[in-house]
Amino acid sequence: MFQLLLCAAEVSLQQGNHSECLKHARLASGLSVHNSYLFFVHLLLCRAYAAENNIVSLSEEYRRCMELRTDSHIGWICLKFIESRYRLQNDSTILALNFEECSKDVKNSWNMWIAVYDLVQGLIAIGSGDFIGAEEFLMKACSAAGAICMEIARQQCDSKYISLAIRSLKKAKETSPTPLPIMSLLLAQAEASLGSIAKWMDNLRDEWFSWPPGMRPAELLFQMHLLFRQLKESSPSLEPSQSPLRWILQAIHTNPSCLRYWKFLPKNIE
Repeated sequence: MFQLLLCAAEVSLQQGNHSECLKHARLASGLSVHNSYLFFVHLLLCRAYAAENNIVSLSEEYRRCMELRTDSHIGWICLKFIESRYRLQNDSTILALNFEECSKDVKNSWNMWIAVYDLVQGLIAIGSGDFIGAEEFLMKACSAAGAICMEIARQQCDSKYISLAIRSLKKAKETSPTPLPIMSLLLAQAEASLGSIAKWMDNLRDEWFSWPPGMRPAELLFQMHLLFRQLKESSPSLEPSQSPLRWILQAIHTNPSCLRYWKFLPKNIE
């Protein structure tokens, strides 16, 4: 019954019959269903009131959506467009936090949805004439797209996705006015996967200087370990500061909960 009423309301809205849309949506909102489903009824009411230019009722339905919440990314994205179009929220971070919280429950596609949200914010910024903000959001989306390609390459063992990742990450890196943390690290990993030690080293160097001393992430230290471990095979007489053991110990010290780092420790002690 709930779905039929929601479909009837949507069809009425598409036909321009706002009164029928509101009637069906209000009936659906009175049924006993999960809040995540009720969210979409009130989202539909937002759209209906927006079509009538009834900003007061639109604002009320928007607040109801924020109270009910949903675990659907598309729901939050639709609400974000409405929020921005009608300037319904002074603090836009509230919806963004809800979206991120929703994304954390979908671990395998978290990067993808964050990239989509950055893209949405970029489009909104373009619509409002904020071209500087749009550039920042679209650049972040491009960077996240590179991370997605890296994950697909890892799962599918397909080098073509690594090449896609490199192109996306390079584009984001070249257009960024300031070094973006993690971007060069991802690019270094991608280049290393294709066997380019020189590019691996260059990108790790860029990543190193994009962080203040004492704030460098464990994964960067681990990548330094892998790099110098490979260099040691061709040049056994490395300086003490370049010792692979030194880097893996620093990575473990920075993030002792990562089992991957601990697995590499015995290989450096043998």
